[in-house]
Amino acid sequence: MKKESTTKPPVGSMTRTVLIFLFGGFILTVAVYAINDICGIVWIDFVHYNPHRSQAHALQLIAMSPITGLILTLYYSLPVIVGAMVAAVFQRILGRIPFYSLAVMLPICVFTLYKQIPSRPIPIEYTDILGLFILQLPVVVGCWWWNNRTSKN
Repeated sequence: MKKESTTKPPVGSMTRTVLIFLFGGFILTVAVYAINDICGIVWIDFVHYNPHRSQAHALQLIAMSPITGLILTLYYSLPVIVGAMVAAVFQRILGRIPFYSLAVMLPICVFTLYKQIPSRPIPIEYTDILGLFILQLPVVVGCWWWNNRTSKN
């Protein structure tokens, strides 16, 4: 009897990389924006007790945060697209996406997100850039991990 082949497609497939960085990037970005929204609502309304909004309204906003994350992701989709393009370039040149490529990918994604924000103060503040880095870091690292992981037999 012939044994079935258990070979998997190569880990470094270009199509797989682009799909992971596009769709995985969109999924992770929705999650990051939703979690950021929830943390802000909890911090303002429950920890510091915002007198201008009821806690019932805050709970409603927490329930709607995935929708808000989806809308923000669709509006600010350029960093995900640029990250997928940079990943495709690294995949094409090196045949894989090494961890140090995140040092190139992350600032490019943050720069595109910063340029996409319509109203920003003229003098750039470092806390704004740091906040954008914190928003983009889990997306880039998550996509890199998802792309480079291998299943254990």
